[in-house]
Amino acid sequence: MTTEGASVDCTDMVDFQRHIDKYRKLEDKIIFKLNCELPTKSFKNHRDAFKICSDIESKLVGIRKERADLFVRCLNENRNVVQKNHGNDVKEALVRQANANLRQIRNEQTVDEIVIAQTEKMMQDRCRKEAIN
Repeated sequence: MTTEGASVDCTDMVDFQRHIDKYRKLEDKIIFKLNCELPTKSFKNHRDAFKICSDIESKLVGIRKERADLFVRCLNENRNVVQKNHGNDVKEALVRQANANLRQIRNEQTVDEIVIAQTEKMMQDRCRKEAIN
């Protein structure tokens, strides 16, 4: 996969959001590939559905790991800013911004859990259907 997550500025929520969106689009492309590789019965040819599902699952796991690593790193960086500068009146704005970043990152984690659950359901439905046929 990519190592772009390491270059994200975790204090810049626009940059963070751009990278999260990029990872989600990669996941969408992989799901699109699954739909192309496992077509409907009328267009079915002799492809190995188990291999296709396994390959796509491994790609999804890789992208999700990178996304999860980005979440963890950005949460930790913003927590460190809050802990380091808490009680410092001069850096109060920095602490407020880091707290806002933490809330936004947690919100994105919640969205990510929903995206993953929907993708998993679709993967199970498509791959199970192919395994049965």
